[in-house]
Amino acid sequence: MQSTDNNINILYLDDEEHNLNAFKASFRRNYKIHTVKNVVDALSILSNTNIHIIIADQKMPVISGVQFFENIRESYPNPVRILLTGYADIDAVIDAINKGQVYKYLTKPWDEKQVNDTLKMAYQKYLVKHKQNKLIKDIAQNKTEQQQDLANKLHEGLLQQLTGIRFYLESINSLGSNTGNEVNDIVSKSKSILDDAFDDIQNICFELMPNGLHHVGLNEALEELAIKVKKEFNFQLNIINKSDLDFLKKERVIFIYKSISELVRTFCINKDENDSMDILLNMDNNKIFIELSCPVNKKIDFESNPLINEIVAEIEAYDGNIELIKENNFTCLSLKFNKH
Repeated sequence: MQSTDNNINILYLDDEEHNLNAFKASFRRNYKIHTVKNVVDALSILSNTNIHIIIADQKMPVISGVQFFENIRESYPNPVRILLTGYADIDAVIDAINKGQVYKYLTKPWDEKQVNDTLKMAYQKYLVKHKQNKLIKDIAQNKTEQQQDLANKLHEGLLQQLTGIRFYLESINSLGSNTGNEVNDIVSKSKSILDDAFDDIQNICFELMPNGLHHVGLNEALEELAIKVKKEFNFQLNIINKSDLDFLKKERVIFIYKSISELVRTFCINKDENDSMDILLNMDNNKIFIELSCPVNKKIDFESNPLINEIVAEIEAYDGNIELIKENNFTCLSLKFNKH
């Protein structure tokens, strides 16, 4: 076995001491084995160690292995989960695998070669997911940087030039009758066309990267978004922020804004007359919570929407998750992801 296997961290949760000792004795030469007898110790290791693979016994007195995986899935989505079980629990195991909570299961008494082969495959799965998430993050970051660069060039280059041209047209127009009616008419029409172009470029700059996001932060950028969707869609956007998110890195702030903006536009396209949306931002010690709630009578097909699928992939790449909740005429999107 390659020496790099010694860098693979495996957490094994089992209430029976002899099982933990036997597992550690069999695999400690090849892997970094962390054994625990209870959930509290398991969570402590997860919070302080980059665990690649988690093994949990299905039958434990306080909590089952499947329940443990359900509880940690949101906070620790990256480790590959393996269930250790007896044949009597096979139905619960199959259900857990179908729901995506468990990668594979091992039966008792376990075979050392089978376990070792399963651990190798599990780590390969971890690496594939890790590389995939990194690629998604890199693509999102590159796209954001390109949009920011283009917005800066439009704002600092073309908009400044148009501003100068508009100033000269206004100067000519201010001469009034001295320039003749025909010239005045041409100047007036030219200024009108220029004003429209000016507004269009400002809108493009806003879509690429709103000014508030650069200068004063996320809250003000969301307020700018609310004004814009009110004007464009006649849609009322209410920002309810219970937390100060200014401490976040610029990359994370841009990511939050872009996610909210694209989701809001999806709601706007499917809105009914006089619809509105509440956006709630909150956080605890580890997570940021964002809820977008709106009464929507029309069906919104999120699953087949490529833009939504792209946002979901980016959120998951940042160790977050997104959940769509529909109740009667009420729709809520709940986003959760790590602060760092």
